[in-house]
Amino acid sequence: MQITLSKELHKKLTHFKKIFDVVVGKKVSWNEYANTVVSIGLNQMFRDSVPIGQEWNTILAMFKIDSEFTCNAIAKFWKGKATRDTKQLKEKIKLTYIG
Repeated sequence: MQITLSKELHKKLTHFKKIFDVVVGKKVSWNEYANTVVSIGLNQMFRDSVPIGQEWNTILAMFKIDSEFTCNAIAKFWKGKATRDTKQLKEKIKLTYIG
């Protein structure tokens, strides 16, 4: 796939790579850099597409549309989380619903 950037955007992207390489701690290829920047931007735009305070309603709507996908995604999320906060939340859920 090829995309054409405006000259101004290309200039900014090129200049920002200096900061990116320092933050990452190594020089990365242009492709890896561009993919990372686009991925971060897409993730942020996706996050912004769900209105603040409507996250729960969005998940419920997803559950109604495709319960299998939604449940698999949430289960995968829980399996991947191992922070102290999520462990405490899991325990609270177990106590609330299982006893």
